[in-house]
Order: sequence, then C-alpha cells, then structure tokens
Amino acid sequence: DDEDTLRICGKDAVQVNPQIRGKVDLASLHSNLSSVGEFELLGVMLKGDLRDEPYRLSVFHDGRAIIEGTDDPVLARAIYSRYIGF
Repeated sequence: DDEDTLRICGKDAVQVNPQIRGKVDLASLHSNLSSVGEFELLGVMLKGDLRDEPYRLSVFHDGRAIIEGTDDPVLARAIYSRYIGF
C-alpha cells in the first residue's frame, strides 16, 4: 500500500507518513538512533545519516519522515519500520 508514502520529485527520497500520526519523542529517538548513526536534534525534527546503510533520515515531530537514498516506497517503509518503529 503506497498511500502512506510519497516519492519526492527530483530527489532520491521518499516521504513516509505513519498510519497513526502522533507526537514523537524526538529526544528518545535521538538517543536510540545515535547507536546506528550520526544524528542531530533540530527543534521539531531529527536528521542524520545511518552508519552502515546509505540512507539519511529526517524525522518530524508528528511521525512523518523523509528517507533519502532510495526512491522505492517499499524499501523506505522498511527502513522507517526498522529505525523509527511505528
């Protein structure tokens, strides 16, 4: 089901929208993701690169995320599930 993903034109990126949106504890997510990459907390978003995979994640406070490094919605959703976990 691709209704929760959107390819971003002109970029090698996919936006993933969780089925249920809610406020994400970005500080806690930052702590978790710091073990798998270099991430920076920037107010209402968390952004960074995974260490062992060629993807960059931008996670917003409402649960949306942009997965850079792929234009495949299925892969983007799998990365989202693995690292963000909604």
